[in-house]
Amino acid sequence: PAAGLIAMRARVLSADGVRGTRTHGKKSKGPRFSTRSLLWGDAGGVQMPMVRRDLVLAAGGFDESLPSATDCDLWIRLSFATEMVGIPEPLLLCRVHPDNLSADRTLNARCWIRILDKLAREHPDFVRDNPWHYRRALGKERLRLGRELLASSAGHPERLRESRQALRASLAAFPFF
Repeated sequence: PAAGLIAMRARVLSADGVRGTRTHGKKSKGPRFSTRSLLWGDAGGVQMPMVRRDLVLAAGGFDESLPSATDCDLWIRLSFATEMVGIPEPLLLCRVHPDNLSADRTLNARCWIRILDKLAREHPDFVRDNPWHYRRALGKERLRLGRELLASSAGHPERLRESRQALRASLAAFPFF
């Protein structure tokens, strides 16, 4: 009853509508989402959430300046304001196809870096108290950006330079990858 957000698991449907056995949802143990768990990989697992309207409005709604991961950004912001709970049963069918917006890994990594920068600005105490979790998430996204840029560079000097910058920034943030 105290939860301001309740999410469920989703069973994956292929592009042609075939129901698979794989599910998406909360990855961490236990029923509750936390800011730490969202940074660890639970953000994408907030499927078809029911959210109290007043909380969404108080958090400022979706950040429309982000072309991708707007939902993940909102879940992180809400994690500071309310309890968030995941239902373990898959109650949703989710079609996965190559045109899903989240399939653009370069765009998604760029948006996540912006989300993490915003987290550091808006919640410096969280970053100070959880440096390992924050730096791991930032290093992961910079590594992902660097790899995606490198893979798509086709020898283009500007993309190669940006890829190297992202990979160096990844090492600086979290050298354990």
